[in-house]
Amino acid sequence: MKNILKVENINIKNNRKIIIEYKIEGEWKNVFIEKEKFFIEYDIDIQKVPDSVKIIPFLCNILPVAFFYNATIKIESIDAEFFYCINNLLKAYQNMYPQINMSCDIDVDNIEKNLTEGVKKSAILFSRRSRFIFYIDSAY
Repeated sequence: MKNILKVENINIKNNRKIIIEYKIEGEWKNVFIEKEKFFIEYDIDIQKVPDSVKIIPFLCNILPVAFFYNATIKIESIDAEFFYCINNLLKAYQNMYPQINMSCDIDVDNIEKNLTEGVKKSAILFSRRSRFIFYIDSAY
């Protein structure tokens, strides 16, 4: 059975917390805690941030695992700049672990270009479970 992660829902709680519900299929299911939701909280209102950007912290936590399990990740939307950087991230992991065959398919319905013109402030989006940091403009 192919390893698949399907994002089923992206919710916002109290305008500051992203909760992502997902479904796992395949042999990599044993590395996940069943029914565990991914969540991350911020000190700013994130209500207007598009889902294509809200998904980034989740993907940064999942992608390294997906690379090792040659998985497919199914999502509705993703930020274009981030999407086009995923292959560079995969290549970096392949360089670190050349003895392991790694790949990952991103099955996405919409690749969205999120404009950041006229940005006056930025918010740092990060996960306590990862070391990835992203700057997302607060104009959303």
